[in-house]
Amino acid sequence: PDNSNGFPAAIEGLGTEPFWSLRLVDSKARYGTPDNVAGQSGAVRRRIEHGTLHFAGTFAGLAVRGHIVRKACSDGMSDRTYLISLAWTMGQANFQGCAWPKGMKLAPG
Repeated sequence: PDNSNGFPAAIEGLGTEPFWSLRLVDSKARYGTPDNVAGQSGAVRRRIEHGTLHFAGTFAGLAVRGHIVRKACSDGMSDRTYLISLAWTMGQANFQGCAWPKGMKLAPG
């Protein structure tokens, strides 16, 4: 379900080179990689400002910050176009990728 600001409560994200995934569900988040499928989880605070969903929290002692915008995004490896762009940091690591509302069926890429 969408919250009152138009962003879904549950968002799935991914990135390539290196491969990673990020799932935001309400005030919880989980980051994973192919080498660490269980990943790291943590609580995040969400806020909407100027049409952007910002989130911040901590995973295993590392500061996490990011933002999500409704802007078409390509993963660079498939022909799939995602609805949402995602950029975030965990500690000193920077990630950029694509996202979609959790549960939305994606067209083949």
